[in-house]
Amino acid sequence: FMLGYPPTTLTPEGVPITKSRQWRYGFYGQDDWKVTPALTLNLGLRYDLFNVPLDVNNVTRTMDFSNNPPQLIPPAVQRLDNLWNISHRDLSPRVGFAYSLTSNWVLRGAYGIFYYGGQFDHINILQLNPPNGGSLTISNPSIQPLATIQNPIPTALYPANPFFNAVTLPADRNHPDTYVQNWNVTVSKQFGSNVLDVGYVATKG
Repeated sequence: FMLGYPPTTLTPEGVPITKSRQWRYGFYGQDDWKVTPALTLNLGLRYDLFNVPLDVNNVTRTMDFSNNPPQLIPPAVQRLDNLWNISHRDLSPRVGFAYSLTSNWVLRGAYGIFYYGGQFDHINILQLNPPNGGSLTISNPSIQPLATIQNPIPTALYPANPFFNAVTLPADRNHPDTYVQNWNVTVSKQFGSNVLDVGYVATKG
């Protein structure tokens, strides 16, 4: 070990052979508009584009369930950068307002939609489930050791038949992105130097 060659190495969970990459783009604009001295609007619009994640190690597999029994799609045929149809509808409006009812009463409210990609679970998590979810123990050869402190799990010491990752997808390849709607309404009343706020906050996903 002092020479930099551990006798054994143990992975925390699963066989870490998947490397996921993804490009995500977000464009937005937002501005405040003072309609009247008593009314201010906050208007915005955001557009998100979540590209399909790519496994750069090419160890992700999908199944074709149109056959009986289902057949594994070979990597040579499967385009790993085109696992599902990208959603181009992730438009997120943001609307807010503040209205002074009187000099000491204020009404505020807002509504917004927030999209989230979250697609890494499809190509990451299943490789950690049983039977391949256990840790991997590697024994380093005592003569000409291959595992080092810098590279504790070299590919040469992997099992002869490593577990490949599986991907679950709907048959129509549609993959809508998750989103959350948030809205709130608040009434504020000033009493001297103190302010009392009563609000209603809601969320729906």
